[in-house]
Amino acid sequence: MTLDLTQFHEIFFEESFEALDQMEAALLKLSAGEVDAELINTIFRVAHSIKGGAATFAFNEVAGFTHVLETLLDQLRAGKRQVRPDIVDVLLRSGDAMRAMLSATQRKEAIDSAGVAQLRAELERIMSEAPSAGGSAAPAAIAPAPAAAEAAPLPGWRIKFVPGPELLRHGNDPLRILRELATLGPLKVSVDAGGVPTLNELDPEVCRLRWNLEVLGEMDRAAVHAVFEWAESECELTIERIGGETLATDLNNAVAAAPSAPATPSASTSTSSSPSSSSPAEASTRSANPDGGSIRVSIEKIDELLNSVGELVITQSVLSQLAAPLEGREAGELRSALAQLERHMRALQESVMRVRMLPISFVFNRFPRLVRDLGQRLGKKIALKVTGDQTELD
Repeated sequence: MTLDLTQFHEIFFEESFEALDQMEAALLKLSAGEVDAELINTIFRVAHSIKGGAATFAFNEVAGFTHVLETLLDQLRAGKRQVRPDIVDVLLRSGDAMRAMLSATQRKEAIDSAGVAQLRAELERIMSEAPSAGGSAAPAAIAPAPAAAEAAPLPGWRIKFVPGPELLRHGNDPLRILRELATLGPLKVSVDAGGVPTLNELDPEVCRLRWNLEVLGEMDRAAVHAVFEWAESECELTIERIGGETLATDLNNAVAAAPSAPATPSASTSTSSSPSSSSPAEASTRSANPDGGSIRVSIEKIDELLNSVGELVITQSVLSQLAAPLEGREAGELRSALAQLERHMRALQESVMRVRMLPISFVFNRFPRLVRDLGQRLGKKIALKVTGDQTELD
């Protein structure tokens, strides 16, 4: 049995476009001087997640370009390079290029390879520059004695990676994960084949190998964890700092349960809910949107729910009319129960109507980028202020 990944393409495109909106918003805050680690992490997570999804679906041009972008973002995140207006400008144009590449891939059209190559060269040129003064991640300090330096272990992370039975069936490739991990730094790989059964008992769709890994470098734990982001619900994963201290252990022991499949691609809206397992775009969306998680629901389902609630309201009204001429104690109790039902139905109807409501800021999200580009062309400083953007409309 081979999993058909094309069924997940549309949901990947939708979530990637939404994530690029979050990336652009974070970049615009960087250009306004609000430089902080969380903004850069948000931008990095978007690029990393889109790269991982594109590689999974074999959108190689998208994955290749995004990998270069991700490398520059990793330098910024590690403090090896300072954020400058020209870098923000290149990053914004890179987001535009990713959006154009995804749109062309979605429509099965040719990608503007020349434009992508030119922008990629700009990214590589920036990365080839010597780090600016003050851009180093490590502050100045007294150097240790030579003997102590030789005895100190190299910084890095020790990882235990145990794939679950559904890992391969859901399109995750352990070797791709290892190759991705190797981009962070020197990687030491040790495979445990003790769980592999005999040939006549072997299931080719279940990975029985286990890996003990060590990746060396100054990267933080979030960068290591992000490599396993798409597979974390389908494996057992332990990440420890080399040198003794265990920073955290991911107890993703969902290996016995098959994870739910992605939602059926369709036109959709968002409703408030507790966040479930992270998709690439949802992770970045939750980081930039502190109001809570959301789930993707097709508009057709919302319309069906609205119609059903409307029918219930009509039925409740008919029952109230039928109960009006009745007399006696039981009739009074019936009318009291129907009055309570009417209150509940009104509350339900209002709640369902709110599902279709979106803040008006959704309409104006493109204005900050427009104002920034216009200000740069005119050589002017423009302040954009939007009020009442949380007003909700259907």
